[in-house]
Amino acid sequence: MHNRRCFMRQALDITDYVQYMKTATMVKAGRELAGWSQAELATRSGLSLPTIQRMENPQFGPLRSSGANLEKLRQAFASGGVSFVSADGKDCVCLEQRT
Repeated sequence: MHNRRCFMRQALDITDYVQYMKTATMVKAGRELAGWSQAELATRSGLSLPTIQRMENPQFGPLRSSGANLEKLRQAFASGGVSFVSADGKDCVCLEQRT
């Protein structure tokens, strides 16, 4: 059985060239749902701590990072059961919990 906890927000009018991690808030929400510190996310993703900090900073956000860094982050989140979904005008950060 799988349970999901999701945080939803209304979608912003932003360029959507990726289907996940559109905002700094989404990256931070994913990390917090997984129960990870910024340092742990950096280790799990193979990215530096300053890169994670920039991705969570609303002045920069994840979309200013390279595609390779976004993919590393996506893989780290996926390994922790975190997914990012956009549907019906809402962006969701979900945690899959195995019971």
